[in-house]
Amino acid sequence: MLNYKSQSYTVFLIFISLITVAGSVQSSEVHRRELVTGAKIQGSNGIRVSPEGLLYVASAVGSRIDVLEPRTGKKLISLGQQQGVFGPDDLAFGPDGLLYWTAFFTGEVMRMSVDGIPQRVARLGPGVNAITFSNDGRLFVSRVFLADELYEVDLHGLQAARLIKRGLGGFNAMAFGPDNYLYGPLWFKGQVARINVDTCELQVIAEGIQTPAAVKFSPQGVLHVLDQHEGELLTVDISTGEKNVIAYPGVGADNLDFDNRGHVYITNSHEGGVSRMLPNGRMRSLQPGGLSMPSGIAINAQGNLVVAATQSLRNYDSRNGKELSVIHASIGDTNTVATPITVSPYGEQLLVSSWFSNTVQIWDPVKQRLMESYQDFQVPLNAIAMGDDIVVAELAGHRVVRRKVDTMELEVLMSGIAIPTGLAYKSGQLYVADWLTGNVYQLMVDGHFMSTPQAIITGLKQPEGLALDEQGRLLVLETGSQKLLRINPLNSYTEILASELEIGLPGVPGLPPSWLLSSLVIDECGKIMITQDVTNSLRKVVLNEGGSYQDCHRGN
Repeated sequence: MLNYKSQSYTVFLIFISLITVAGSVQSSEVHRRELVTGAKIQGSNGIRVSPEGLLYVASAVGSRIDVLEPRTGKKLISLGQQQGVFGPDDLAFGPDGLLYWTAFFTGEVMRMSVDGIPQRVARLGPGVNAITFSNDGRLFVSRVFLADELYEVDLHGLQAARLIKRGLGGFNAMAFGPDNYLYGPLWFKGQVARINVDTCELQVIAEGIQTPAAVKFSPQGVLHVLDQHEGELLTVDISTGEKNVIAYPGVGADNLDFDNRGHVYITNSHEGGVSRMLPNGRMRSLQPGGLSMPSGIAINAQGNLVVAATQSLRNYDSRNGKELSVIHASIGDTNTVATPITVSPYGEQLLVSSWFSNTVQIWDPVKQRLMESYQDFQVPLNAIAMGDDIVVAELAGHRVVRRKVDTMELEVLMSGIAIPTGLAYKSGQLYVADWLTGNVYQLMVDGHFMSTPQAIITGLKQPEGLALDEQGRLLVLETGSQKLLRINPLNSYTEILASELEIGLPGVPGLPPSWLLSSLVIDECGKIMITQDVTNSLRKVVLNEGGSYQDCHRGN
């Protein structure tokens, strides 16, 4: 790495980094508005109809179980982290009438006591997914995506969980049939299978389903299957395997359940929606879907917004927020993006990163093709382009690295950074934010790497998204205070451009605390667009600072 320009400049930089400007200056005129208002649920996963007939909907990313009125979809109550709910994926009601759920990220099987106290029933390991009870009240749980196993779990926690089978092929949301066999989709094989939970014998009963995500039996004993990739609801004859598509709940359909009258309710993990199928096969929305789990944001080569929404890449018109297109992500599909959490321009293409799938990928939005997929980074929290090279913030490595794409060599630009989150590069200046310490470090000055990166800003509250404006000032999303700051890196002069932002969705303890990385982007006119993960929305901030700036925004 090249040395800093001069020792005198280094002394000057250290000096100005110690100057504290208690910046609380609001810009002269700030216009804020919601550009996109999305779903009210951060990705709806498991769904169950309670004994009282209410809908319980799990959100793994939102760490929440919402209780809905089934006729109107009105949200009655929410159980969240304050009630001991962390990363719930699937739900079931036991013979004792209690609510049970799987905590996907922590690997626990949980239940809520009569007194509203969360209790751990078992710990099977990350990836606990589907949960159901047999007709005689036994509890069964599978692990999918982070493992591939099926267990019987002792309700009283007195005996270790019994492993029934490994390597099933992704035995996802499952249900017992009237014949007392356990039925489930094999996500990675495109099949539906049944298993004798006592003999462990597995039999495939249907094939040719693109991405089978969930199965349930209607009150009449008919097996229903969701194809997440095709967005279809099918019936399957368990004797012949014959399939029949009966409804189109949409791509991302994730789970389903029936009430005692035969109404079927369906969640959508990509959209955060909940719907009910009508007798004519059409879907009626109970909780509208849309933008859900927004994290990274970028401006593409066509000047439109691209949002990394965890299970999709979504394009919006930056002027009016109109949705232009959606690319659905898929776990296990090597032809598309995998759980995108950040996105940034990479020439005409897009650079996407995900700590969950441990990938940094190059996506071509014109060809609709995955061009490259790198899986050798150490839990990438963010990735941006620097010319043809890629700069990545690694959580597990506590460092920032550069991948030289021509040679595939990895160069360490900075090490010893606790939780590297925001990255910003422009005109030869490179910065990274540390979520834990609140410091922002400069790694490059005028195109030259610093031998020792300097903390030019200190004491911020959980900084995440970073961007540079045309004047070289840093825009920072401070999630700990829910503010948008503008900071001059030369003297630390700070302005509050917006406050009370809906950012900083809390994650699951033990996983990246930045969770869905609150991000921002600034266009050539100075309009700032922010992802708000708490409310599944995009906010536009326009600073009317006069002159040509105002002319630039005319009509926008």
